[in-house]
Amino acid sequence: MPARPCPVWDGAVDVPLDPAGKRRLVLIAGLFLLGAAAASWAPFSDTVHGLTARYWDNIHFAGTPSRVTREREPFVRSGHPAPFSAEWSGTFYVVNPGLYRFRIESDDDGEVDVDGRTVVADPGEHWARGREGRVALGAGAHAFRVRYVQRGGGAYLRVVYHDDSGPQGAGVVPLPWEQLFPEGFVATSASVEAARRLYDRARLLAGIALLCFVLALLLAWIHWRRRRGLGPAAPGDLLVAFGIFAVGWAARGIGLTAQGRTWDERDYFAAGEHYVRNVLLGDFAHQAFHYNLEHPPIAKWIYAIFTALLAVNDDDHAPGKLAASLMGAAVCVLVYLIVRELYDEKRGVLAGILCAFVPHLVAHGKVLGLEAPMTLFYVAAIYGIVRWVGDQSRVEPLVWAGLCTGLAIFSRMTAVWVIPTLLVPFVGILVRGPPGSRGEKARALLPYLAGLIVSVVAVYAVWPWVWGSFMAQIRQTGAHWTYRVTEWYLGRVQPPPASYYTVAFLISSPAGYLAATAAWAVFAARRRRLPDAILAGFLLFPFLQTISDFRQDQVRYVIQAFVALSATAAVGCFDLSDWLAARFPKLGRPRLAVVLPALLALYAVATWAWIYPYYLDYYNEILGGPAGVERRRTMELSWWGEGIVPLVEWMNATLPPGARIYPELYPGFDVPRFRGDLRAVWSPAQADYIVANDFGFAHEAGPGPGWEVVHAERAGNQDIGWVWKRVGLPAQAAREP
Repeated sequence: MPARPCPVWDGAVDVPLDPAGKRRLVLIAGLFLLGAAAASWAPFSDTVHGLTARYWDNIHFAGTPSRVTREREPFVRSGHPAPFSAEWSGTFYVVNPGLYRFRIESDDDGEVDVDGRTVVADPGEHWARGREGRVALGAGAHAFRVRYVQRGGGAYLRVVYHDDSGPQGAGVVPLPWEQLFPEGFVATSASVEAARRLYDRARLLAGIALLCFVLALLLAWIHWRRRRGLGPAAPGDLLVAFGIFAVGWAARGIGLTAQGRTWDERDYFAAGEHYVRNVLLGDFAHQAFHYNLEHPPIAKWIYAIFTALLAVNDDDHAPGKLAASLMGAAVCVLVYLIVRELYDEKRGVLAGILCAFVPHLVAHGKVLGLEAPMTLFYVAAIYGIVRWVGDQSRVEPLVWAGLCTGLAIFSRMTAVWVIPTLLVPFVGILVRGPPGSRGEKARALLPYLAGLIVSVVAVYAVWPWVWGSFMAQIRQTGAHWTYRVTEWYLGRVQPPPASYYTVAFLISSPAGYLAATAAWAVFAARRRRLPDAILAGFLLFPFLQTISDFRQDQVRYVIQAFVALSATAAVGCFDLSDWLAARFPKLGRPRLAVVLPALLALYAVATWAWIYPYYLDYYNEILGGPAGVERRRTMELSWWGEGIVPLVEWMNATLPPGARIYPELYPGFDVPRFRGDLRAVWSPAQADYIVANDFGFAHEAGPGPGWEVVHAERAGNQDIGWVWKRVGLPAQAAREP
């Protein structure tokens, strides 16, 4: 494969520092200083929120406090001199009335009081442990106090909470700083709103600081390229890459939140909130990072940054979904670059466009989940190795590939299958090369291993969960991959067999992509070239996940194979058009080179539009779409909670005041709030309305006579959720659940 000029790594020489380079250095320094100033000022721009903190040098809260100050929240880290006692008091302002759960984690005595009543207490001398209590709170201001005693030895205190009247999926989250006020603050709706503006100003300054640092690093990278004699990328290349990114992001950004929320999103969201809060407090105790411990930290850190800067409350998932959509769009650019390097520009452009509209890639580009970051780093690692194949004298692509390999694995551990994918070009080059050079080429693995080691060290540094007993913590993390589930598969409920991921992928792939990939396979078998072998590994190695007993959730664990499918479909489409042009010259090569790829791209867009917004429930036309899957019970629909949020939002906007609702929504732990005047009841006999989703095909027949469908959420050609209204006898007298 001939080497192509690379706008990142090729042609390195040393260039003297010129005036433009000096200006870049000044700008870089200025951005770093501006970012440092914004980061330093952010904590001081909000002078309202927090609690009044008092410390005593005894364990009885006796005498005059040795220190009185305002602190963001109750927190004591290990190493504080003992014995002592402390108290944090002020106001907790409740926005949504309901049942609130407070959890105190303390070593030793800890207590949380609300409105003068103890909600949870853990008295006596003990190791750090957690206790919980619940209290019903109305909207408005509530007196809030936390007391703590350290009798000797280790010290630790954290308080977290959860609104149990809202979605239940994530468990406790950090105390909301914007709802805590010190003694003397009169918490009214107006004063709280004014204080919120100060809080948002602090977040804005933090965002400015982060942006300055990112821009400074980007300029430093550009400066490094210029000093090595690497000119700017061609404007045409940048325009194509930007166009593909824009198309990919539009496919994900349109209706970003329309499919609702999936099971795991709140867990990753809340874990990210804890991560950020721990850093802001300086709490690096390993137990402070145990949330969602079954998954590594990289994805949660990415979402944490977006939500910390942009979320309006601790139930706002839109910023995390935005991050996923941007990562999904970046994957489209990467697959364009990979195919361009392996084949040519036109095949690369088509691959990027096809990747933009793959339904399941679009779905996970709208989900605050592990799939988007894992796929991004997985594909970035493959791009690095492809760059090295083009110019084996360069080591930077190998370091990049190793670094991205580690980041992919520590986004989701099933990304480990990128390693055999990357070995394909290594093996191919070793086999092709003369015997004397094989040892030298084998040593090319060393930069890759160096990048991988750097990523492992970096992950260890940002994941204090493993700082305690490393192997014990890793075993707890790995335990997640040992359980088995049963679900609908090929007409019956069963543990998914070894064929599960392959069948799920085939029926979830657009038929046009499969046909074009079949054409690629035929031509690739004839060519027997390294680029085709790389794509074959890219497509097939994710299915090594089949050797694990952990099989569930349709294509989630082989999602990266859809990126490869886009590449093989694009190459196969042009291979077929070239073959037809050679076989039937009267058709004209230029015409075929446009018509077939254009038809495939239009098919991709039509598929994307047809299933909108429920891309998780896409099944191809070979099976008859979602309706065919429903009829045959091939796999499940509404399997990840999609559709629940739109159903509840429709009811909140439409139902009359005082309507009685019987919800049959699964999973029930992540159902949004119903409007305040709507009443949930115990049985359909007591209800005016029934709402249900189609998880496990449990409700496709409806509730029977006396009910009519007044609203349905539709995925392609099949409903996946319904609202029924009573049209027969009046409902029985209802009692509150």
